[in-house]
Formats: sequence, C-alpha cells, structure tokens
Amino acid sequence: MGKTAKKPTYGEIVDATWALRNSAYGRILLDFVDLAWAVVEEIDVRAMLRYLVRRGKLERNGQGDAALYRVPAPTGLPNVVSRKIEKSREPWQGRWHVFSYDIPTTSNALRHRLVRHLHPMGFASLGRSVWISPYDWRDELRDILANQPGRCCYMECTTVGPLEHSTETNDLDLWELSDLPRRYGSLIRRCTTAPKGRSMSVRRARARALLAAHKQLAELDRLDPMLPRRLLPEDWPRARAVRALEALRMHVEEDLRTRTRT
Repeated sequence: MGKTAKKPTYGEIVDATWALRNSAYGRILLDFVDLAWAVVEEIDVRAMLRYLVRRGKLERNGQGDAALYRVPAPTGLPNVVSRKIEKSREPWQGRWHVFSYDIPTTSNALRHRLVRHLHPMGFASLGRSVWISPYDWRDELRDILANQPGRCCYMECTTVGPLEHSTETNDLDLWELSDLPRRYGSLIRRCTTAPKGRSMSVRRARARALLAAHKQLAELDRLDPMLPRRLLPEDWPRARAVRALEALRMHVEEDLRTRTRT
C-alpha cells in the first residue's frame, strides 16, 4: 500500500503518544518512537491509532478525517494506584485505618488476590491478617470483598500499638521503604542525564529515555505506599523524581512540535 503525502496533525501524534505512554509499554511503544522520528505520514499514525482501538487502549468516535480518539474511562474496580496518589495529595488528619480479615483457607485464591490489592494500596502488615494504612480504603475494600466468604473488620483510630511514638519502634519500619530512595535516584539520573542536542539520533535517544522513565515511575507508583509527607524524611526524593520526568517530557514534546512544523 502506498503512502499519502499528507502529514499527521500535531494533535494526532500527541494523542497516540499519550495513550501509549500511559497505557502500554514494550515493543509496540518502542516501534512507535522509531516511527515518530522517521518520515511520519498520515497512514502510519492512523494505522497505530486503529491498532490501539482494537486493543482497547483508545475509543474512536466517527470515521475518517472526522474521527476523534480518546482514552476510555476505567471500568471495574478503581485503579488503586491512581487512588493512592490522589489520597496522598489530600491533607492527612493523623488517623490510621486498620483492616483485618478472617477468610477460610478453602478460599486461598481470594486471600492471595486481596493481598495483591493491599500492597499497591500502600497497606503495611501488622500481622498475618491485619493491615494498616493512613488512608481510608473502606469503599474500595467493600467492592473487592462483595459477596465473598469470611469476615472482615475495619477500624479508624488515632494510634495503633507500635505506631505510638516511642524510642523502640519507628513508624516507617512497618513499610518497606529502604530501597525506594535508591530507585527514585536512578529515575532522577535517567531523566537529568538524557542526551542533549538537536540531531535526529539524539532526539530519538531522548524519547527512549522518557519512555523508560515513565515505565520506571509506573513501577515506583505501585511500590511506594505514598505515606503522608509529615511521616517521611525531609529529603524524600519522589517529588524531585516527578519534576525531573516532567522536565524531560516537556523537552520531548517540544521536539515533537518542532518535528511536525518542519
């Protein structure tokens, strides 16, 4: 099939890259980066958009040149990582939320699935079936446990045993935070040391660094419990990592704008 001479609009390229960056990683994403810095033409972008529609990453309204694309709204259970980030941005009231459960061993699949939800939510384990979080997750847990066997208990309180300030126990010891500063530091270095310059090869390398950084941050979003700021060390590096990635993203988007104008 021959290619048309018509170039894609800047908006079409941004729509495609935004959806890829936020919804998918791997070979197809890197293939698109290669495509974006080659001779990009309308047929290439529309083929990628059709692929994303088939995969459910985008929704399309209309046909042909009048088609509009958007990222679909999430369905099913809420995205717990996104909700965790939202909760961490709200002022903390100094209250703890304790969740415990007694689920029959005959329902081990449910027990394992529940734990897989609790970790990304940022809960810490106080015991085998007792978990604690600074944030209110009762609505999300109610959805997860709807019509499931067993008994659960959810409590809200100001102090919980070892969380009472003492010289023997550090509140943060309940969460596995020791490796997070190193991983955030790696993300910061990836963004701040991305290649500089205007040549085509440098722009492509910069775009690849951005994609790798987004993947790295997505994994950190899952691992980081997003504890309230007042509980964290003064030099906690997450905010610096997010700013470094945003600066790199703006640089790459400026590369795209420059490319589409030429």
